[in-house]
Amino acid sequence: MCQEAFMGFGWTQNHVRPVGVDFGADSVKLLQVSDADPPELLAAASESIPEEVRDDLNLRLDYFTEALRRLVREGQFKGRRAVLSIPAAHTFVQHVRLAKSDSAQLDDQIAAELQKQLGVDAACLVARHLPVGEVFTNGAARHESICLVAARQIVMQHVQAARRAGLNVVGMYCEPLAVMEAFAHRFRRAGDEDRVTLFLDVGHRTTKAMIAHGKSLVFAKIIEVAGDQLARAAAAVGQSADAAAGQESGAGEAADGLTAAGAIEPCPVDPATAPTVAVAGTEVADRRGAEPTLELPAGAAAGEETEMLDSLVDELQMCIGYHASVFNQKPVQSAIFLGGEARRTERCAAIAQALRLPAQVGDPLARLARHADCKPPVGVDLRTPQPGWVVPLGLCLSKVSI
Repeated sequence: MCQEAFMGFGWTQNHVRPVGVDFGADSVKLLQVSDADPPELLAAASESIPEEVRDDLNLRLDYFTEALRRLVREGQFKGRRAVLSIPAAHTFVQHVRLAKSDSAQLDDQIAAELQKQLGVDAACLVARHLPVGEVFTNGAARHESICLVAARQIVMQHVQAARRAGLNVVGMYCEPLAVMEAFAHRFRRAGDEDRVTLFLDVGHRTTKAMIAHGKSLVFAKIIEVAGDQLARAAAAVGQSADAAAGQESGAGEAADGLTAAGAIEPCPVDPATAPTVAVAGTEVADRRGAEPTLELPAGAAAGEETEMLDSLVDELQMCIGYHASVFNQKPVQSAIFLGGEARRTERCAAIAQALRLPAQVGDPLARLARHADCKPPVGVDLRTPQPGWVVPLGLCLSKVSI
């Protein structure tokens, strides 16, 4: 593909990363950064997915095509190369343990194991496996891998939706891999491989639980409890309480379970003391180090935790327990909350307290400086922390794989 200058600024495709396209459950997000270190923000755009198409795959794919065309144009993204996410709702994650063998045999063994577990011809699947290490089962050494699997048809349908929008798809990654890529820069020093972190990407329909040693993913699970289910459960409780209160006070409005108290506050940075990053004649406040530590507010009632939240905590405790059974000398040390639902800081603090882990809300875009050529973001306020943008950033930084 020829190198073309973009918009008279002298940028070529060698200096610009592909557009990261995150097909979320409730929104579609596009992000583009430069190839610098640290990366510089060039363009960002987001749009909520209409309720009427969210649960119909064909309608959603048609919507994606139109939304991508619109957002690429309005966001003034550079070039047509794109790296896509495989939606978590269409991703199967499974840890498998197999007899030790060479890599060629291992590939065949994993394909056979997945076909057995899923009851689907391996040719109909797109799968990637990541080595975890050697484990012992009943005294015998076995090789453990994390398998990330999606139906080939679903993958191709999303690729085709992007191509119809005029994008040149050069890569596609599952969301857990994108999350790891977005935070890889944090684990560059000697000894960082011993830092054990629980990443919790709490989205609209799913929660992705990932445990990493440094930047190496060693555990992953997709949990079908997330913001939508938690909000519905909280709203049901709130409506019952409001109905009772309305008999006396006359207040007829039902609580939606997502009150302002649960929303994240912007992280204030004192302009006099905040470090700045000079980029092409502009200065941009650097939010690194400003990620808020989570603390449960005084007086927060335990009764506010719904049965659904308890279910999520139980799942996460099992995840941590599984990791401990494999790596009993490497306990999880901390948690980082990500995803759009990480804005509900009281909810995140309650989860962290139940897990007995120090935690903070991640701000994946904090280290990005805005280049002078950066276009006005569409549908997102980048002046405040954006924990829900971890996947598009990770996609931008991922290797071209097609």
